[in-house]
Amino acid sequence: MKDQRGFIQIPLLIAILIGTIVIGGSTYVVTKGISKTPLVAIGEKKPATTSAIVATNSADTETVSPAETRQIKQTTTHPSTQPIQQQQSSGSGASASASSEAASTVTAIPTAEVASVKPQAPSDTERTILTATCAPDADVIKAGIPVTYTATITGGIEPYTFSWSEPSNTHVYPTALDMQSLRVRYKGNPETRTETESLTVVSADEQSATANCGVTVSAVPVEKSAYSDSACLAQKQSYLPEVDAAYLSWFDQWQAARTQLDPCYSSNPIPYCDKQMGALNVEWQEKISATMKSYQDKLTQCAPDQRKFGGVSSVVSSSY
Repeated sequence: MKDQRGFIQIPLLIAILIGTIVIGGSTYVVTKGISKTPLVAIGEKKPATTSAIVATNSADTETVSPAETRQIKQTTTHPSTQPIQQQQSSGSGASASASSEAASTVTAIPTAEVASVKPQAPSDTERTILTATCAPDADVIKAGIPVTYTATITGGIEPYTFSWSEPSNTHVYPTALDMQSLRVRYKGNPETRTETESLTVVSADEQSATANCGVTVSAVPVEKSAYSDSACLAQKQSYLPEVDAAYLSWFDQWQAARTQLDPCYSSNPIPYCDKQMGALNVEWQEKISATMKSYQDKLTQCAPDQRKFGGVSSVVSSSY
């Protein structure tokens, strides 16, 4: 009976020893597996990285409307990264804690509305008022001296169209009235006067402006004539009978000479006689002119351009 009890105990001890070895090995394998960092399976997606998109407000970026605002998605961990919750023994506590720290936790980020500020629409270019002025290059000028008017333009949009009024009392008109400058020369006058020119300017944006500018033209002194109209007329009247008699005498002789050539037309060709008559006319015209010139030189009380008898004599022709 004792031999049978001893035989039974030996196999039981062997079984207990084998079980202890198996359980200890399993605990070591499980603990080592827990202590390792969880791996992400091949082909699985990595956790998404969250980011916030903020709209910038500038003239060069597209405006983000409120309807296009985005929300930050809630970050989640992949199922394969969940921690192993089972603990096989008291020695696996540290491994389970390390596994929990390695696992990603679910963090909820409040929804953020992206700021959207609509930039102001670019305003139209402010329309500047067109203004025009003009000025001469001298305030006072002498008659016959050129003067230049120059226009100054501000505002509006180029190009400009210029239009000057046509000047009066000028010696020479300007070459063009549609330029920014105007150059003229004024005539003389016994009295000082002011000449004014007008300018009209039209800009490309259809604005118009006008301006007036003037210059003072100094008087031209008139030399006092040494001749008197009354004295000139009295002197002409004193010579008038003598002048009429001399003119009539030369005229009668001229007509008598023409009469002497009349037979020429009855016996000679007309061109031949016309040539002789023409020569006769020139000869007597020169004689009459010389006689009248001698009497004109005697009119010393008259101005040179008034020394003629044609205006006071009914006999002498106007050319004398």
